[in-house]
Amino acid sequence: MKNIFISALCFAALLSLQACNSNTVADPQPIVDNTAPGAPTGLYAYSLNQSAELYWNPNTEFDLAGYYVYRSSSYDGQYTRIGQTNVNTANSNIFLHTGIPNGATVFYAVAAFDAAGNEGDLSIAEATATPRPEGFNVQIFDIGSGSLQNAFDFQTATRADYLSPTAGADVYLVRKIFGAATIPFLKVYRFDMNGNPDTDIQDMGYTNTFDDIFQAPNNTGWSEIGEAEAIVGHTYVFLLNDNCYAKLRIRSIAANNITFDWAYQTQTGNTALRSAARPKMPESGLPSGVAVRGKSAPSSKK
Repeated sequence: MKNIFISALCFAALLSLQACNSNTVADPQPIVDNTAPGAPTGLYAYSLNQSAELYWNPNTEFDLAGYYVYRSSSYDGQYTRIGQTNVNTANSNIFLHTGIPNGATVFYAVAAFDAAGNEGDLSIAEATATPRPEGFNVQIFDIGSGSLQNAFDFQTATRADYLSPTAGADVYLVRKIFGAATIPFLKVYRFDMNGNPDTDIQDMGYTNTFDDIFQAPNNTGWSEIGEAEAIVGHTYVFLLNDNCYAKLRIRSIAANNITFDWAYQTQTGNTALRSAARPKMPESGLPSGVAVRGKSAPSSKK
């Protein structure tokens, strides 16, 4: 009788266990993230000296982890990864690419990746940089000061005498008297001895920093007489006789000199360069005060 009772209990326990198992919820299957972030937008490359700084709009995906940066020798060429940024660091949408030869154009693209390792498409916007040489705290003197360092040559990054036939100076400093005031001016040689275009200058106005002017202007706005008043904080753009652009920003002005920062784009044919042919000297002559390289010294009051 005891055995029958124990067997019954065992049978009841087995039925209860089976009932419990039939109501057990299965463990959920892990969710696999196969969705990649979108392509970054607004990519822009800023040319520096042997380097380029990239900026783009931050992505907004909640699981964004960072960005991969790529370079190429052409817009539709093969892009090679050169680095990455991570969203857990400051300014993850900024990247500095160093070690680029000045005058070499680089094409850039950026792709976002998420925490699961999914990488999105490359950015579509065309972004290029052509690094160029630059210098800071350069000083030139007024041509009436007696100093032979009264002009600057962007191509060679040297100071020289504006009258030297071999120095090839691009811009020099003069002072003009207006009543009781003596005002400094930057002057350039508008034409060479054969009447060919030499150097143009344009005052771009006041700028907060040297980097505010990052692209040369179009074919308008150049000084007709090849000069501009020298003003602290103003940035000036030049179109040189090698068909390359340069710029300088005045840091300070003293009694007989100025101090400035400069940059010179070495690549002819860059998209920022003037594409139209520059006109020769007009047959009717030039306005008073226009300087011609290799001819008489420009008229100015010191």
